[in-house]
Amino acid sequence: MVGVRVEPWVVREITGSEAEAIDECVAAGMLRPYDGIMAFRHGLAREAILGTIPPHQSIAIHRAVLSALRSSPATCGDLTRLAHHAEAAGDEAAVLEYAQEAARRAAALGAHREAAAQYARALRCADSLPVEARADLLEKRAYQLFLTAQFADAVATHEQSLDCRRAAGDPRATGDSLRALSRILWCVGRIQDAGRRAREALELLEPLPPGRELAMAYSAMSSICMNDEDAAGARTWGPRALAIAEQVGDTETIVQTLNNTGTIDMLRGRPEGREKLERSLEMAEQAGLEEHVGRAFIHLAWTASRTRCFDMIERVTTGLDYAGERDLYLWRLWLNAYLSRLLFDQGRWIEALEHAASVVPASGASLSRIPALCVSALIRARRGEPDARPLLEEALAIAEPTHQLQHIAPVAAARAEAAWLEGEVAAIEAATSEAFDRALRAGDPWTLGEIAFWRWRGGLVQSPPEGAAEPFALMMAGKWARAAQAWNEIGCPYEAATALAEDRTEASLRRALQILEPLGARPMSARVARRLREMGVRRIPRGPRPSTQAHPAGLTSRELELVPLLVQGLSNAEIARRTYISVKTVDHHISSILSKLGVRRRVEVAREAARLGLTPEPAGAAAEGT
Repeated sequence: MVGVRVEPWVVREITGSEAEAIDECVAAGMLRPYDGIMAFRHGLAREAILGTIPPHQSIAIHRAVLSALRSSPATCGDLTRLAHHAEAAGDEAAVLEYAQEAARRAAALGAHREAAAQYARALRCADSLPVEARADLLEKRAYQLFLTAQFADAVATHEQSLDCRRAAGDPRATGDSLRALSRILWCVGRIQDAGRRAREALELLEPLPPGRELAMAYSAMSSICMNDEDAAGARTWGPRALAIAEQVGDTETIVQTLNNTGTIDMLRGRPEGREKLERSLEMAEQAGLEEHVGRAFIHLAWTASRTRCFDMIERVTTGLDYAGERDLYLWRLWLNAYLSRLLFDQGRWIEALEHAASVVPASGASLSRIPALCVSALIRARRGEPDARPLLEEALAIAEPTHQLQHIAPVAAARAEAAWLEGEVAAIEAATSEAFDRALRAGDPWTLGEIAFWRWRGGLVQSPPEGAAEPFALMMAGKWARAAQAWNEIGCPYEAATALAEDRTEASLRRALQILEPLGARPMSARVARRLREMGVRRIPRGPRPSTQAHPAGLTSRELELVPLLVQGLSNAEIARRTYISVKTVDHHISSILSKLGVRRRVEVAREAARLGLTPEPAGAAAEGT
């Protein structure tokens, strides 16, 4: 009844047994001593014994355990343990006391799943509480569920809280509850419901004297507009929120609103946007607002991935570490998703797949799965692998109901590219129609440029639309060499190669192959090789060796990525900086590489890697094309 492990003094306190009784259990092999405590040797034996104890005796024992634990300085602070025995003893008052405090302590330590579980325990004993107190408990649990991406439970729990608020007849508290619910609904992908709840909050709060609740409601409207890429709306609601927040001294609303307006400004290329986002991040850190620190990192990652701003990757990895340390599971999903996109566009496909793979299996229709699914599908499509389409259909099913540009545009572009690579040009129109209309209305340079480019590939657009991002505009204008240079300067090798492939000079086509082959981009490599043969070129560089594609020597994807860096003579610290992983992890991978290649020293890796085809051939090496 006490648990899998128990202090001997607790047993004596409860049962009055002497040491001989415990010694007898040890001698019989039922218990074993371990560092001052006793533990059951077999958990199944404990479970079997538990099943034989009558309910009335069980309650009595739990009451005795609770009394013993409360009375000892060594255990009176173990709130989770106290809450467990209080619930089993049927002591509702003790459950409410200990479970709520355990939840608060767990949340402060970043243990948000534990906090949600403790609030759930308190709620099981909260029927006698006033309706306002029960609503407060429900909201707190819903928030912890939200932080850990348990969306279905978060929505259901918060809706129960909203019912309690309405029953209490407090319009201010009800309005604030509606505003908080709108945020959860947005993350579930119920975009229209989120907007409706936010507007209902305003209807209740605007007739009341201005306060923090109204400021947060205005900020919520600014956030909804920002996510809908309605720049004018975000900039209208944002100042209203700031004016009240500054008047009442509400730091959280100021932080959230700066984030909203900074994000939309960054997306639209305004230089003050990043300054606002960084200020929001700094203020959140100083105030200990962990959720808003994570949110700032997410929006830095979103804008970086949208605008191909790769110098912000280090900021994204910092955010990922921050979210991981604090059990901000939802934030980790988003940061991994955006990091996978950044790495993908840099041509670091192995790393991109690893980060995407941590998001794709996430339960529910989390919107963060959209970019991860697109990255996974695009890498497969660009490598000529057959399983890209199901991933894109899954991404479409999540994105389509939102009707938001940030969600539908990546799916539209990925579906269009996959169709083009497969020679199904006619499918491009259906894949891109809605996204193109929304990109035109929003005026976002990058989504407009990318979607327009694929429609141009499909013969649906004749010239670049006004405002399209320069690299895409250059390609649609047929200025392939300049486009390749622009992509190269940004740091997008695959896009640079596709531009070079259209330049139709032998030098450009050869350079395109040099970029495409290490990526394993077989469909585009085949197109380029075919064009070279059509030009009469006979000596065409050999494609990726089959042994490399098959992961020779049992090397993992990450280990294959590290081999060329090892061959270059980089130190483990330098490799860690290049790959954004810890030095300790690099040490582990290098040891594994040496073992699998059957070598003892780093300098021997180059010889073995060359034999297995793990490193590029020397410049100028070529073979007859087939």
